[in-house]
Amino acid sequence: MWALPKEKKREQQIRGVMVIHRLELCITMVRLAIEFVMSVAETVVIVQQRTAEPLGSLNRASTPLPFYGYLR
Repeated sequence: MWALPKEKKREQQIRGVMVIHRLELCITMVRLAIEFVMSVAETVVIVQQRTAEPLGSLNRASTPLPFYGYLR
């Protein structure tokens, strides 16, 4: 009969660890989402810069890749 409070305490500890694990997972997913949005924004800027240049000045060897952020 005395084991019951110990089991409840253990269950609460496990739940606390699970909550912390879920928070860490959430933080990681938010970081990935921010990195994704930043890489898309960088791609848009590069594409806009390319379209602003005259076609004769484009050199494929020196032009940055628009999807560079996705390759990291």
